[in-house]
Amino acid sequence: MFKLRNICKVYQNEDSELIALNNVNLEFPDKGLVFIVGKSGSGKSTLLNILGSLETPTSGEITFKNNKIDTPEFRKEVISFVFQDFNLLYDLSLEENLTISEKKTTLEINKILRIVGLEDKKGTKVRYLSGGEKQRLSIARALSKKFDVMLLDEPTGNLDSKNSETIFDLMKMISKDKLVITVTHDYESALKYGDYLIEIQDGFVSDLKVISNQISIQFRKDELETNKLLELYETVSKEKEVEVTFITEDKIQKILVTKKTFLSQLTKKINEFSDEEQITISIQKETKKDKLDFEYHEDHKKGFPFLFQFKYAISLVFMSKIRLMITFLLLTITAALLFVHTSIVAFNTVNTLDNAIKQIDRNYYKLIKSEYNEPTDREIHFGKGKYLYKILEEKSPEKIISSRAYQELRIDNETKLSKDYYLHLYDEELNFNLGYVGNLPQEENQIMMTDYMAQTTFGTIDVIGREVGISTTFTESFDTYRISGIIKTDYEKKGIPDLYADESYYEENWIDLDYNYQSVYLRKDHYINILKNKHLSNIPGSNFLLTDEPFAIYMNTMFAPTYKTYNENEITSGRKPEADQEVVVSSKFLDRMMIEEKDVLDKEYAYRDISQSINYKLYYKNINFSDILKNVKVVGITNSETADVLVTESVMEKIAQEFYYSGYNRFGIVNPTKSDLQYLLDKGIKLEDEQVNLVYRMEELMGSPLGNAFVIIEIFLILITTLSLITYCHSSIREKKKEIAIMKSLGVPKYKVFSIFYMQNFIQTMMSCIAGIVLGYLLSGQLNQIYIKGLTNYKMRYDIFLIEPSSYYVSFGIAILISAVATFIPFRKVNQIDVVLTLKNSN
Repeated sequence: MFKLRNICKVYQNEDSELIALNNVNLEFPDKGLVFIVGKSGSGKSTLLNILGSLETPTSGEITFKNNKIDTPEFRKEVISFVFQDFNLLYDLSLEENLTISEKKTTLEINKILRIVGLEDKKGTKVRYLSGGEKQRLSIARALSKKFDVMLLDEPTGNLDSKNSETIFDLMKMISKDKLVITVTHDYESALKYGDYLIEIQDGFVSDLKVISNQISIQFRKDELETNKLLELYETVSKEKEVEVTFITEDKIQKILVTKKTFLSQLTKKINEFSDEEQITISIQKETKKDKLDFEYHEDHKKGFPFLFQFKYAISLVFMSKIRLMITFLLLTITAALLFVHTSIVAFNTVNTLDNAIKQIDRNYYKLIKSEYNEPTDREIHFGKGKYLYKILEEKSPEKIISSRAYQELRIDNETKLSKDYYLHLYDEELNFNLGYVGNLPQEENQIMMTDYMAQTTFGTIDVIGREVGISTTFTESFDTYRISGIIKTDYEKKGIPDLYADESYYEENWIDLDYNYQSVYLRKDHYINILKNKHLSNIPGSNFLLTDEPFAIYMNTMFAPTYKTYNENEITSGRKPEADQEVVVSSKFLDRMMIEEKDVLDKEYAYRDISQSINYKLYYKNINFSDILKNVKVVGITNSETADVLVTESVMEKIAQEFYYSGYNRFGIVNPTKSDLQYLLDKGIKLEDEQVNLVYRMEELMGSPLGNAFVIIEIFLILITTLSLITYCHSSIREKKKEIAIMKSLGVPKYKVFSIFYMQNFIQTMMSCIAGIVLGYLLSGQLNQIYIKGLTNYKMRYDIFLIEPSSYYVSFGIAILISAVATFIPFRKVNQIDVVLTLKNSN
């Protein structure tokens, strides 16, 4: 089995060396009980450690079954160790200690404990056992794994004679099938129980000696010494009969005796011999003959299961309650601040806007887009124009409304009211959130009105069929519309009349109130058809007579002509337009431009393409007439007093369509969803609302250096937390150094040892993280109150700092990462732990 060839072990000191083993050559049997004896410091334990691959020899070769020893696998699969100082895990129960190496069934555990007489203490923690019980448990643990060789270091060194006898009996049982090698200073017990003996003196080792199973004395009857008979007496069992052999020169006789009858029967028999006769008395040494009745199963799972690891980790967490409280408090405060900072750093504009909209609970929001104009080095802001509409149209065209504020309204074509309200041009697919009463407009002269505007205008909401006059084309003339339906709002539920009556609130929010509650609705397609038959005036960039002038003049509304469809009766000279590129101009317009009729008639002009201007972004909100007509030719003169340029019907239709994009104040969106808000944000479009502006201010703040400062603070807090846990884990590893060495000596995989300390950190971190999240949640609420009350009016009721799911994910994710890092860094010390040195020093 074991073969040692020229084994030497030398310990180097700073200025000297100690030879523990000197040229050892040994060969061990396959089974039996081998005792290694010698004085303290002679090299007994060193030899045992080398056999168990806890130490490596300085020189020489050691093989097992003709194979060189592979240290980790060999110790795990072949060797089972019993240490002098027990080396048990005191915070675990007997059952848990037995499953360190391999997982066992309850039946197997009970059987092992029954062998060592500890079955009734299976669930007891090791710390509550006596010395003898701990040693028996050490042997039980060694039995609990499959092995070929059991190594025991001074197994009875700290035990009384009774417990020592029990241990030696166990060892003898085990040695019937296995090789048991024991270091002891008890020479007498070695001779009594051993099958083989190795003596060591100053590093030199004797050969393996076979210990005889016979105890003999030789004497003459007249020279018999009483103490020799007493030596034989001590070897006799109390329970069983012993065969005593008497050998003389001419005969051999045998008798059976018990311990009780031993002296009397031996005295009687000796008296039968003559005084001069040489007598030899031999007795067979009595040892337990029973073999160890235990089977090992090949399909055992690896030991030290997760539940035991978890329980051990829990014991580490609560190992020092004062340190636990200090660390817990530090981690909780850090986790709370980390949670708050994560909420701030993880500020999500879309989610915050969505929350604000839900809390404000309005239907309509004005839109505004900003773009940087490099030539003027400034941001430009616009809320209308074809460019903006085309962006909005890609997402939810049915939700787009175009709005204009008005100050006058005519009722039933008679009463003229000074009243602030909005006219919204809406898509026929628009869904009115709270429903409506009456019918949706089907004709061009039909409109809808909100219930609140009907109430404040007519004193009742029963106004279907009533007529109102609105200056749809922004002239002094009013177009008459019939109310076909009433749009329901929540003005009563929200106390809108009280908000209008609250001067301080109304002063801040009157535009948004009118936009949602004082408003009428006209279908977009109806509006465009109406414009085709109207005069359209004050359109910047529509005066082709100023093509050669600077853009500032060309785009000035003061020089903008009024357009309408031509009428043959209005032409005074020239002819009517026969193509889209042909126009008629009024003499009044020419007089204003100080141009003679003869200088323009039959002459061609070009509209400037404002998109080619270096400042083209300044004109995003304007109509680009170059998209309608590249060139025009003046073919006639009119004396019209109301229109400056007469065009064909098809051209007027195009102008009306373009006028829809640019003629009203701005575009808005109805009931924006989170998806709509994300799209708008991606396109750089904002909701222009006093109550949500705070969200955009916060977004700008997070993009500023202050936002980067939040990130730096968060990183700092993570480092502080990690450092705290590293220190805590370092302390645990230092205090549990011996137990770690025990685990390593028993072949527990490194990852399982790692998992213990990771779970310790994880449990502590999660406890602190949960407490910190609760505290952080409360702090975030207070921060919202401070921010809202400090920067906004008193009617605002939404949170600017939302507790995003990402805050939880990040908090728990960072906690897991911190636990791993805080375990991995100090765990490198575990790999550096020298098992033998640690156990020696601790013992």
